[in-house]
Formats: sequence, structure tokens, C-alpha cells
Amino acid sequence: GLITPAYDKADQLWEIPYPSGHPRQITNFTTRYNQASLTADGHALVAVEQTNLSGIWIGPATEPDRVRRVTSPGARTVGFAGLTWTPDGRVTYWSNDRDQSDFMLMSADGSNAQRLPLDGLKWFPNVCPDGHTLLFQAPDPVTARDVIMRADLDGGQPQAIKGTNAWGFIHCTSDGKWAVYSSDEEKKLHKIPLEGGTPIALTDRACIPSTLSPDGRWIACHYLPEQGAPKLAILPFAGGPPVKVLDLRSTVVCLHQVDQPNEGFLTPFAWTPDGRAVVFVDNRDGAGNLWAQAIAGGAPVKLTHFTAEHIWYFAFSRDGKQIAIARGTSTTDAVVISNFR
Repeated sequence: GLITPAYDKADQLWEIPYPSGHPRQITNFTTRYNQASLTADGHALVAVEQTNLSGIWIGPATEPDRVRRVTSPGARTVGFAGLTWTPDGRVTYWSNDRDQSDFMLMSADGSNAQRLPLDGLKWFPNVCPDGHTLLFQAPDPVTARDVIMRADLDGGQPQAIKGTNAWGFIHCTSDGKWAVYSSDEEKKLHKIPLEGGTPIALTDRACIPSTLSPDGRWIACHYLPEQGAPKLAILPFAGGPPVKVLDLRSTVVCLHQVDQPNEGFLTPFAWTPDGRAVVFVDNRDGAGNLWAQAIAGGAPVKLTHFTAEHIWYFAFSRDGKQIAIARGTSTTDAVVISNFR
């Protein structure tokens, strides 16, 4: 048989017997597991045990160092796979704290937190300007491929937007008519009407993460040119080649790898509320901080000066007055598991 980490409600170890193929869960703990390996005699296995603790911090957008924690300490992977503001100043965020994929909705001070009644796996919530439509990534119930789903903000009427094959960040446009997303195969940017239809390609190459400008006219993304290091590209939402391509130091742009807190995911970009710069995350040296790259060019400017914890996600409020940041720690240990049969 095969021993493998797998994600059902959380990353745990599973045994897949051969030839029956009926999986059996080996671990069922509050910690997560990955990278399993058997001993030569098959009587024990070694795995990497991972513990992620995180929370949501909110404060003034003009002074992000003053953010304060509004969620309970000790929660697991809160905000790990997305957070977004509603037009009325509430925050929707992803959580795996209850060993299931949840979307939570709360007031900006952390009060009135409630779970949205949406079952199954889901990631990267984004609320449209109407304040009612929720977009997110989830496996299609029929094909099991990740697509854009839309639902009411109260969790009702979930349905797939046909024609999408989404990966990562999803954005609802300022007019509430389009969804912008990265395709799963090549990570190229596309847009599609919320009612469904034929996706329209916006880039001819990978362009992630991405973010829409406040006026809806521009897209900023981490762009892979034909040669050289990745760049920050500014593209017209109407389509066409980048109108500006800016350097981003590879030590500053953080593409999370398997040894990072949120393995396999990218930290987001966001336009500043005035539309003059793009904000991104630098998680080097053991602490995550926000930096701003002016569209006019020049060196990036450090916005926060945290000395601990990684940044997994962040977003500005719709009125530009507040910022929400998902911050946390990740610890790993090598563990030996015996008698697992």
C-alpha cells in the first residue's frame, strides 16, 4: 500500500491499501502532518508535524503598525487562505480552526463572529460591491475540479460559475459584473461574467498573485516575463499588454514554498486606497511585513515593522480607512509513529 499526507478536513496521514484502494486515516490530531516516510521494516513511520497558530489583526490603514488582534489567541490557520472586507465594514475570512474549511463573518472589532453555512472545501473568499454576492474557490461537485463558486453572503444558493478552472485569488470587479481569476493550468489571468460564459484571457503567461485597482481600470500582478526575474506588471482591465513593468527584488516578493507557513499559496498583492502603489508581503528573517511599491517607480517603502510572526493575508477596507492582516506562527517537528496499523 501507500502512506501519504492528504487533505480532507485537515492535513493528516492516510494509508491507501493495494489493491483494494480503500483509504484509512492513520492520524486524527489537532496538528497537521506532511512528508511521511516508512522505516525499512515497515513497522514505523516518520513524518513532519506542523502547528499553525494565527489570528486577524485590524487597525488604521495609514498606520498599519497599530493593528491589534481581534480574534481569539491560539486559533489554527485563521486567515490562511483568504480574507476580504464587505462594503459595510465587516470582515469575511477563511478558517480551519474547527478542522473543517469554514468562512467566518465578523465585525471589524472581532464581535458578532458567525460561520457561514457553506459545506465542503473552499478557499479565497471575495465579496462583491453589492454586499451580498460572495465569490470563492471550491471543487465542483460534479467534476471535482476547482472552479469559482458564487453564493449569497449568508451562505445561501451556492452555484458554480461554469467555464472556470480557478486557482488562488478571485476578484469581483467594482461594477459587480465580472470575476478575475488565475486559471489552474498555466496561472494565466482571465475574466468571466458572473453569470457564466466564455473566459477571456487577460495575460499570455502566468500572472499571480493579482489585484484590481480601486477604480477598476487596472490589474497589478506578479508577472513572469520571457526572460529574467519576475516583475510587477500593471495591465489594463480592458485587455492588452502591460503598460508598466517594475522590478521587484526576489528577496522581497514572497512566494511561499513547502517550508513556509502557508505552503503552496501565494501572499497577496493589494493596491493602496489612493491607487498610487501596490502593497505586498515580505516574510524574510522570521517576521512578515508589508511593503509598498509606487507605480511611478523607485525603491519599495516599508509600511510595517513587525519583529515576529508571518503575514499570510491582508486586505484594505472598501473605504480605505482600515487594514486587516492575518498573522501567525508555524512550528514543525519530526515525529515517529509506531503501531499505526
